[in-house]
Amino acid sequence: MSTYEIQDPMLGEHYTALFWSRIRRTPSCWLWTGNAQRGYGRLKVAGRMLRAHRLSWLIHNTARRVPDGLNVLHHCDNPLCVNPAHLFLGTCGDNNRDRAAKGRSRNQNRDKTQCLHGHEFTPENTGLATGGGRRCCECKRVEGREYMRRIRRERRAA
Repeated sequence: MSTYEIQDPMLGEHYTALFWSRIRRTPSCWLWTGNAQRGYGRLKVAGRMLRAHRLSWLIHNTARRVPDGLNVLHHCDNPLCVNPAHLFLGTCGDNNRDRAAKGRSRNQNRDKTQCLHGHEFTPENTGLATGGGRRCCECKRVEGREYMRRIRRERRAA
């Protein structure tokens, strides 16, 4: 038995009714109005917490299970959405590729050609920042000069 499977028909009917009592339909998404944690709806099913979009998948698909190794993902990128038309099965890798394709990955800054102050990221003007990211060398020089000016002013004032 998969960890996310509803076998008992009565259990399924009970949780289906509970599920529908916590839905607010909008023109596109069906929003979960019940308990949520970290942006995702959740409900206690058979003694364990289950995310609302997973429950929606279980209710609306005849197999009533999510195969091992797969997750229920959102096409709409709304974690509170439980509309089965917006849900699909995929692996963690599928989810990461979907996130990157939509520009929501941690590496979304790698394609930027300038820093926040407009300096070009060239090999000569790009250094390694603490934490492994890129650092604009011109901005670092400006910050260093401003820091030294402040220190000198403080010394003169003392």
